[in-house]
Amino acid sequence: MKTEKYRLSSAYTKSAILTLERAGAVRMNLYTDASFSDPPVTEPDLAAAEAAMRTAQAAQAQGGTAATAEKDYRRTILTGLLEKLALYVQLVSGNDPVKLLSSGFNLVNANRTSSQLPRPTGLRLVNGLTGQLLLTVDRVGNARCYEIGVALLDDDGKPSPWTSGGLATKSRNMPVDGLVPGKMYAVQTRAVGGTTGYSDWSDPVVRRAI
Repeated sequence: MKTEKYRLSSAYTKSAILTLERAGAVRMNLYTDASFSDPPVTEPDLAAAEAAMRTAQAAQAQGGTAATAEKDYRRTILTGLLEKLALYVQLVSGNDPVKLLSSGFNLVNANRTSSQLPRPTGLRLVNGLTGQLLLTVDRVGNARCYEIGVALLDDDGKPSPWTSGGLATKSRNMPVDGLVPGKMYAVQTRAVGGTTGYSDWSDPVVRRAI
């Protein structure tokens, strides 16, 4: 059987919004992963380029041709940095989809005959160690791994912005770490694979960390 080759998606080059979204995801994930110990772009340089583009994009709304040119210039710089990092991640990660995704980049699925995966169901959330929840879901066939999303709930039950809780290769006892004991959290997950690279997000489940 031919082994599927996993490649990083370059969809971030298609629009300014996608460029900024991918830069933020890479900045938050790649530099905290020990697998990527010597990236060709430093975190401060990526953060500075991202901030410069955000500033230029905001200025474009009230500017003219010059403001648009500045935004395009800043986007070109940021895209170039992301392309350097993508090449580095692809080389360091080999053909490991979990390691590739842990960088903050997305995957392109080379198997065009596959279909979008169904969203995970049957979520169960239990307490693990202090400041940890363990998530279990019904296994999704052909999923390569699962991405976890987590949100802190305020006193009224309103969730804060969703953040990444990491990736897991198994559907049972997926750890959600770094939680504040006594606080309520909502947790959701999606399967990685299929023609779109991801399933839809599951319905969230809620539990208090201890």
